[in-house]
Order: sequence, then C-alpha cells, then structure tokens
Amino acid sequence: MAAKASKKIDIEGLKKEIPFKFKPQSVKYGKALLVSYIDSRDAQDLLDECVGPENWQDNYQIIGDNLYGGVGINITGDPEKENWVWKWDCGTESNTEQEKGQASDAFKRACVKWGIGRFLYRQKIIELKTAKDSHGKERPATDDGKILWNPDDITKYIRDYKLSHAASKKTSGDRYSKPIETPTYSTPNWSEDVVEKVKKLEKNGKKGKECLTYFLPKYNEAKGSEYKLIAELGTDDLLNGLIDFIENTEPEGI
Repeated sequence: MAAKASKKIDIEGLKKEIPFKFKPQSVKYGKALLVSYIDSRDAQDLLDECVGPENWQDNYQIIGDNLYGGVGINITGDPEKENWVWKWDCGTESNTEQEKGQASDAFKRACVKWGIGRFLYRQKIIELKTAKDSHGKERPATDDGKILWNPDDITKYIRDYKLSHAASKKTSGDRYSKPIETPTYSTPNWSEDVVEKVKKLEKNGKKGKECLTYFLPKYNEAKGSEYKLIAELGTDDLLNGLIDFIENTEPEGI
C-alpha cells in the first residue's frame, strides 16, 4: 500500500488578509461603532489551503465556567512523522446561540494564535449614523437614515461608501471637501473629570494612558468584550468601566 504523501506546511500563509465583514460593537447615542471580523468558515478554508485539511483539527474543553477552543496543526505535514502543535483560547458568549457562539468565538480566537485574522487588529473602528426602528431601538444606518439590518448590508454600504468617497472632491465647507478612503472614525468624547481620573491612575508600575492600555486585554477577558483600542471606549461610561476595573484589581505581587 502506497504511503500517504506529505504536504508542505505554510504557517506564514495563515497570516494573510482574507475576506472580512463589519458588525456593530456599540450602537447608541446616535453613533454606531463597527468592527471588522471574519467568519469561522473562512478561517477553516485558509487552514485547508495552507496546511491541508488532513493536517489540522479543532477541539473544545470546558475549564471552570469557560469554553476553550483549540486548533492543532501537524507542523511536519507528514502523516508518517506527525508532530501536532496546539494553540488554545477562551470563547465569549454570542448574543444568539450561546453554546454555538462560544464555540465559534473560541475557535476563531485560537486561530488568531496561529495568525489567522490577526490583521483585523490593525483595522480601525468605523463610525456610522444610527436610525430607530419601529420599536425605538437604534440601528446602524446610512447617512440618509436607511437602516442597515445585517452585517452583509453594513459591509456593502461601508465598501461602497469607501469607494465612492475616495475619489470625490467636493466644495469647501463640505465634510468631504478632501477625498477620503474610509468613512469617518470615532473620536473619544471624554469629559475633563474622566481625563483627570486617567492622569491619576497608577498600578503595576504603569501610569495614566499606559495603565489603560496595559489593563485593556485583562478587562476584555474579564468582561467578554473585544476592545482593541482605548479610543473605542469613546464615552465617559465606557471609560469609567475600565477605570473602575483597574482600581478594583489587586496589584501584581500581592
């Protein structure tokens, strides 16, 4: 019986940019903040392409109250001399199907450990307007107030918006008087009181904004959020949440 052929494993190829969409992270006070994301099936396709479907697998374990997902790759690509390396991460709940959402999120987070979708962390947050639906709930919307009901609608609008305004040159006084390549991005709107609280922050040898940045990943892990930049915490309430978390966290070494 012929031996199975080995495959060249392209770990570096896992880091390449693949198709992504946009979804709401925060929709309130007339602003919708959109973040980019990839679908788990796109991550699976990339694994198939770069390492081969026979050279990767996923697994899930409940540790404490958390669901962890792992992605293992046979880094030799040789079925006769297997060397499986695993990378794991914890998932967060979905707003819809809790268990399925946690599993999908855990899988994608484990994929990030291999480089898949890591480019998303370099994407900026996009801000759109909102409009209220028939129940008074704010939804992402176009500039003329048309509600964007799902990620596909949101993604199409952002991409069309980006292309149409990249080449536009309008008269002085218009907010698009200069060509732009993307929609406008969110700008933090913090009060002076909150800014002063940030200046006084000090823990684990970090001060001020450096302290915020240091604790943001820990905050995300504890709260199940996915903030990539401090600027995403654009309101006093959001930033105060992080400040309170820092102030109530035991200093390291205690």
